[in-house]
Amino acid sequence: RASPHWLRHTHATHALARGAELTTVRDNLRHASVSTTSLYLHGDDVKRARQMDDAFQ
Repeated sequence: RASPHWLRHTHATHALARGAELTTVRDNLRHASVSTTSLYLHGDDVKRARQMDDAFQ
C-alpha cells in the first residue's frame, strides 16, 4: 500500500539510480543534510537500473 513515505523513498531511489545529483534529490526532499539523503543510495538498485537502461538502448 502506498504511503507518503513510500512515495518519497521511491522517488529518491529512482532519481538517484537514474543519475540525479544527490544535492538535487536532497533539495526535492527538503532534507537539511546530504547524509540523510544518502540513505536512499542503494548500490544494487543503481547497478540494476543502469543495466536495464543499457539493455533497452
